[in-house]
Amino acid sequence: MHKGAICRRAIPEDHKGIMEINDNIYEGLDYIPALFPIYVEQPFRHCFVCEQDGKIMAYMQWTIIDGGHSRIGQANRSIVGSKGYFKQLDIYTRAQMEKLCPGTRIVYTAIYGDYQQKKTKDTERIKVMEMRYRRVYVINANQDTSVLETSEYNPTGSVQRINAREMEEIVLKDRTTKHLFPADNITCGFEPLSTTQGLNCNIQHIFKHATVSASFNNGNTCEGISFLGSYLIKLGIRSNFDFYGSDDVIFRCHIIEQAKEALKVARARNMDLYFCVHFPQTFSLETLDEYATKVLGWEIFEPLIEDNVYIAAQESYSKQ
Repeated sequence: MHKGAICRRAIPEDHKGIMEINDNIYEGLDYIPALFPIYVEQPFRHCFVCEQDGKIMAYMQWTIIDGGHSRIGQANRSIVGSKGYFKQLDIYTRAQMEKLCPGTRIVYTAIYGDYQQKKTKDTERIKVMEMRYRRVYVINANQDTSVLETSEYNPTGSVQRINAREMEEIVLKDRTTKHLFPADNITCGFEPLSTTQGLNCNIQHIFKHATVSASFNNGNTCEGISFLGSYLIKLGIRSNFDFYGSDDVIFRCHIIEQAKEALKVARARNMDLYFCVHFPQTFSLETLDEYATKVLGWEIFEPLIEDNVYIAAQESYSKQ
């Protein structure tokens, strides 16, 4: 423990200090600069800092989801080279959250790198719920994107915007077949949300930060569903695109339609678009790369080229 260090709830005025912790998190794709002012005011999200002599040394936030059944630890960070502040904050926030909502399960998403591969070997403490691919593509501000308007690359034209009620109907219908959500889990914006607990609350949570689109077959069964949320980052505009489904053509249709929507945001500001595609491992990452680079003319974001798998997991809580 650091003598004199204070752990406490964050306030809006902490924004600048939190940004000074590290200005290159996720290689410039960090979402906290744009979203902290929103997060700190949300009643279901709890933001914490550890400060020493007035300087913020570490930050962490917890989000209550699944109708109060689960909580997500997110956005963890501490000043590079500092030791002990993050651990001190972690102990404090876990104790605070256990008092606030005792017994709730802890879930998280993370890049499946060396640390998580080692951590998830402890199967008694960590349960991996879902593994998905992630790829970030760059579309430059002045790039010709007319290929997105060519019907040849959008043969079905079946992607349509849906509302929260329609999404709930899709999830309830899918509970039997598990065609779209085999893990009883929807990861949207890196937040793992249950399809069986607190469903209505979770859907409302998704619609707070994303638009939702779906594709249906002739029998009115959903064959694909996707979520899109965009915000400002240091490099330009970041758009998170999450897809669920198994048909390759429908997957590409959603990519095209959602990329067009994301480009409206980026082009309005004359900024590069960082299009983050999250999708099931039933699809080929190599095939998607070939389609995105050779057909659509996008670039792969090289700094994160190896970080191409992420997990949604459940962690057992220990008071010790």
